[in-house]
Amino acid sequence: MGQANPASGTLHLVGTDVSASVINNSLLLYDLIFGCAKTVASASAEAVTGVPTRYQSTTSTNPDYVGGNFLFIQVGGTALAATAHNHTVVTYLDQDNAASTMPSLTGNASAIVRRLDHPVQQWFAPLQSGDVGIKALTQMQHSASIATGVLWYMIGHPLGFMSFPIINSIFPFDWLTNRNQAPRVFDGACLAFLEPLKPATGTTTYTGSVWLTSAA
Repeated sequence: MGQANPASGTLHLVGTDVSASVINNSLLLYDLIFGCAKTVASASAEAVTGVPTRYQSTTSTNPDYVGGNFLFIQVGGTALAATAHNHTVVTYLDQDNAASTMPSLTGNASAIVRRLDHPVQQWFAPLQSGDVGIKALTQMQHSASIATGVLWYMIGHPLGFMSFPIINSIFPFDWLTNRNQAPRVFDGACLAFLEPLKPATGTTTYTGSVWLTSAA
């Protein structure tokens, strides 16, 4: 979607007006804070270099808190070969900056492009018991060498969820009065959309606007 860089003050999400061409679809607006490519033709562990620069605080009351950061594994511009595989052993730093290991996540043989390499209806990778977010990814690995394909390990921070009970109707989503009031959008944010729960395969067309405000 692009980067957010307000001229002054802090930027906040206040609402969206969006319609969807598929009934009961869902859409997540999130800040993409980190991503790296995995070598698919290898079952060896790969160390990850680099860390996110947003949502890195270990203090739960800080707007920059790690809590909520989620990992997802996405197929890039080349589909995966027909190889059964699991994402394991994957390691990360948790909300307390402590080392954690992700439970095994089942991938999809022959996964198509621009889809999650996850089980059906599971849009985020599981965390170790007790963890509430990923501060940084430290190791990637999957259980079998995949001859061809592209895999990206991505970390995002959710900003707002939307659902669409009627097709092609504009729905106003309000973040001024909901439980997470006017979530902050940090300078340099890379705003993007993800379909967390999709009732059917195929393309969905979304139309609408995202409303942000800058506060001094």
